[in-house]
Amino acid sequence: MPRQQRKKRTPVSCEACRERKIRCTRDGPPCATCIHRRVPRAHCVYSVGSGQLPLQSAPAHAARPPESSNTVDDNSLASRVEALERIVRLQPTPGSAAGTASLSTGGADMAPVTSGFEEPCPGPCRSDQTGTLITSSSGHVRFLPVASTWNIIQGASPDVSLPDQGNTVTDTPGAPYPFSRRNAESQSAILAMLPPPEFCHRLKDVYFQAVGPIFPIIHAPRFSKRYHRFTSDAEGAPMEWLALLFAVLGTAVLAVDMDSPLLPSLSRKDTVLGRVTQLSERYYSAAIKCLDMDHYLWRHNLTTLQTLLLIIYGIHHSRGQTWTLLGLAYHLALSVGCHVDPAAFSLDTVSCEERRRSWLALMMLLCNQNMSMAGFDILHTAKSFSIQLPAEALDQDLPDGAHPPPPGQVGLTPVGYFIRKYRLFQLSSEICSLSPARQQADPTLLRRLDAALRLEQDRLTQIRDNASGASAVFRNLLLSFSHHLIVLLHCRVFRRPAPSADDDAWSKECCWHSARQVLALHADFARLPAFKPHRWYIRGRGAFHAFHAAVVLVLLASADRRGSPSAEVMPALGNCLQCLESFGTQSQICARSASILGHLLTKVTNSASPSQSHSQDANVEAGVQTSGAGLVPVDDASSLGAQVRRQPERHGGGGHSMDGVDLNNLLGNFASGRWLDADYIDWQQLDMFMPWSDTV
Repeated sequence: MPRQQRKKRTPVSCEACRERKIRCTRDGPPCATCIHRRVPRAHCVYSVGSGQLPLQSAPAHAARPPESSNTVDDNSLASRVEALERIVRLQPTPGSAAGTASLSTGGADMAPVTSGFEEPCPGPCRSDQTGTLITSSSGHVRFLPVASTWNIIQGASPDVSLPDQGNTVTDTPGAPYPFSRRNAESQSAILAMLPPPEFCHRLKDVYFQAVGPIFPIIHAPRFSKRYHRFTSDAEGAPMEWLALLFAVLGTAVLAVDMDSPLLPSLSRKDTVLGRVTQLSERYYSAAIKCLDMDHYLWRHNLTTLQTLLLIIYGIHHSRGQTWTLLGLAYHLALSVGCHVDPAAFSLDTVSCEERRRSWLALMMLLCNQNMSMAGFDILHTAKSFSIQLPAEALDQDLPDGAHPPPPGQVGLTPVGYFIRKYRLFQLSSEICSLSPARQQADPTLLRRLDAALRLEQDRLTQIRDNASGASAVFRNLLLSFSHHLIVLLHCRVFRRPAPSADDDAWSKECCWHSARQVLALHADFARLPAFKPHRWYIRGRGAFHAFHAAVVLVLLASADRRGSPSAEVMPALGNCLQCLESFGTQSQICARSASILGHLLTKVTNSASPSQSHSQDANVEAGVQTSGAGLVPVDDASSLGAQVRRQPERHGGGGHSMDGVDLNNLLGNFASGRWLDADYIDWQQLDMFMPWSDTV
């Protein structure tokens, strides 16, 4: 007799839980498991068997009236076909990069500068096309790509249930892990590293007043709420949030004014620079300890990424190497799913915006670092992901729920400044990759890059100021950086063996104009009271940009005016030297730049004829200084000429004239990428132009 076919049991779990091989609460649709995993409601469906209706929120054993067999068969077939279609859609198509996270990416090679970001558009990618975010009970997050999910389902036996992926986030891998789970220090010992509460409050306020608007990766209102909870229950604060707090404190130290009583109250070092170095190192080290106690190498979330980005940014502005930390931050961002636009997940508006801001900050740091590491193009891979740009809205205007952010504000917002700064970084990457071979193959490339920079400047001048006056700060920083890039683009004329006459004259004129503008904007930043909270910026990268502009002006003036800068630039050079010297007690970059620039100006004045020197001194005594709008008086310009002349001649009467300082070598030995940031300069080579060895 033929063997009786066994009746197939109808599954009682929803299709989403069955595909993931996890426990289904069976109380849907949607079931509690799908709600916790942020599975779209439409995907939580139940298969229908003979004599049953689709499971709803009622108990599974509730009695239902039977239906006709034809209707049941049709419903069952349609449900199973729909489930199969979903599985097919989850499969990555051949040739897709990084799973399917970049499905909406346009042709990256179509434009000369690719951003890896998209303007907000309707119909964002769905989570079933990218992957899912798995959140553990401790708050740690892991991104599970679609490809990984399908491989797990495909390779699993139908009779063996897989463990809950949410529980594995907080556990170590099955194999022995090379890092211990035991914490070397207790949380109370970590809390003891914090400054006293009153100083902690003040440092936090300094950060969100001076640093936060320029590097807006943290949503200030949400951080303030968590900080308020921390003040009432410090022991209950998560370790990753404590790490972020220490990173905020360590970066805020860099922005504290040198006259503030905060620094001597927290450090016993004798000098301002020593106090800043000690405190920033103390708080950054504590942040890394907190991350280590949180086991950040295998479990992490967005707060972990924000901590690393903030530490990297602070080290950048205090002249340090961050390549290793930056690589860690990049791969950690992939692990928490920041390379996928957050619209694909069920996240609130603030969380979405923080993710987009963090990814934008990471791309900016990668773009900056990538120019100094030839042959390591991580940025090209990162640009293949398609992320919408963050909204140009103020933090207090972002809704807490899932509503869209409001339209752009009047003037430049911190995020608007951030987006435009990233566009300039993209152009800087193009400038640094402009080799002589590329320029020879495409003679118009130089002028097209120059036109792109001019376009960014024109857009900045059309932006109206807002009531807070922050637009003026952002515009100054962006214009200064854009003029710095123009100098980088055109100063390669000094290294060309045989430049054409037209291009040579045009490039020198561009260098002359933009270098003067950099010094003018730098002087405004150091002089105007509205810029005081953000003055820390010109003690770091801004100081280096001014130093580069001053060296270019000295070179141009010495080459075209018989070794003597003209009256129109000598006051600006002297004012730049004065500013660098005044900040030298707080910044190694300022101290080193002031020593070299002072020596060059001394050589310039000594090489000039007596009549020229007298004319220069008269102009300096007149107190003329360039500004963003023209020429304005200097507060104490009478001492500038004496400052330049008082540089000590320690070369033992060796007769170093201006000809002894090869200014063409000063620029010719360094590629454009080297002059982008103080981290890339070999200061020992610059010291060769100094007649003494005890430079700062």
